[in-house]
Amino acid sequence: MTGDDESVKTIAVQNSIHRLLPGAPTKTRTLVGVDVKTSNEIGRLTEFESNEMEDNLAFQRRLVLAQFVAKKISRTEAIEKLKIKRARFYDLLKDFRQSNDYTGMVRGKRGPKIGSTNMSDRLLAIFEEAFEDTYHGPKASVRAVLRRAEALCFKSGEKRPTRFKVEKYIKSKPERFLYFRKFGEEAAAQKYDHRPGYKEAPPSDADVQMDHTQVDLLLVDERDRSCIIGRPWLTIIICTLTRIIMGYFLSLRVPNVSSVQLALISAILPKDSPYNPLKADPDEYPFFGVMPGCYTDNAAEFKTQQLLQKCARYGIDWGHRPIGKKWYGAIVERVIGTFMTRAVHFLPGSTGSNVVEREYFQSELNATMDFPQFCAWFGSQVSIYHSKKHSALGCSPRIAWAQLRSPGALGELTCCR
Repeated sequence: MTGDDESVKTIAVQNSIHRLLPGAPTKTRTLVGVDVKTSNEIGRLTEFESNEMEDNLAFQRRLVLAQFVAKKISRTEAIEKLKIKRARFYDLLKDFRQSNDYTGMVRGKRGPKIGSTNMSDRLLAIFEEAFEDTYHGPKASVRAVLRRAEALCFKSGEKRPTRFKVEKYIKSKPERFLYFRKFGEEAAAQKYDHRPGYKEAPPSDADVQMDHTQVDLLLVDERDRSCIIGRPWLTIIICTLTRIIMGYFLSLRVPNVSSVQLALISAILPKDSPYNPLKADPDEYPFFGVMPGCYTDNAAEFKTQQLLQKCARYGIDWGHRPIGKKWYGAIVERVIGTFMTRAVHFLPGSTGSNVVEREYFQSELNATMDFPQFCAWFGSQVSIYHSKKHSALGCSPRIAWAQLRSPGALGELTCCR
């Protein structure tokens, strides 16, 4: 054995034995990454970033070639040490002279490059056309694209494509784009996009969020109970800090500027004021006041200049969410969903949240509640909501409001978790 071979050190790295030469990189690196799962499934092996065995091989080859260049060993001896053929020796010698250290001689990963393909441009164009024609909607599938591609290939005289090639072509596209083609931009943004930033107000100056929704309930006429008059609209205002519903407005008309103004009046004025449309008991509903800011979506009724100017006169700063980013109004969206799924959907005449649920409700046959009855019922549900413990607060909204407004509170909620 030569002096170099005798100086080889054997070390154990993560239960694997590696032979390292003096001066070789000794930084511990994971050869194979394993996803540890809590189920009984076999762990999936992931692609490693750096193969230490390849690093060591390149380092050893560079030492041998350095001895050859320094004329310490002959070409035959170098080939024998490297255990390669003569043609490969000259390739390595070229890499040695063009690199500054052993990293320039590390072998690249074998096989085709990621994203490369051996399909012709004509076949790729056919696949693209088939994809654009068929891959959209919840029923988008590889099979639909394959059928369309087969028809296009037959028409153009191309060889019939295999399912493997079509599936490979589809999988080469970004995962978010495929999800967008199947379920739409909103669903794709909800699953894949980040949620950067949120509007946070100082505790003593909590803003409110306002939004509209059409209630999932069919109402009947007060006099003719067999006549369906439609679904009511709800405009709701909620405090972002205490989660108190400052005010709301129910109507059978599509939301407009008047709906927004009446909802604001219900939130700002005392509930027993003759000008307040709620006409609620002030002991049961003591929450009111001018909010420092109001946050809404970009509906036309929320962007009327006359409305914004009037609010500015009373010190109300009006803000709008970024278009298409519903999570900026998550607080009001959540409370609307809570009322619908936990209360409204159990009423006779409920329509459910979507078409699938609507098939099992028989809304028209079961509708029995008229508009005044629904207004009274909704008011009682708001009182119940104010008295229940809120998961984000650690207490009920009513307690959070009382603590915030108590003397010496300094705008802090100690009941919050």
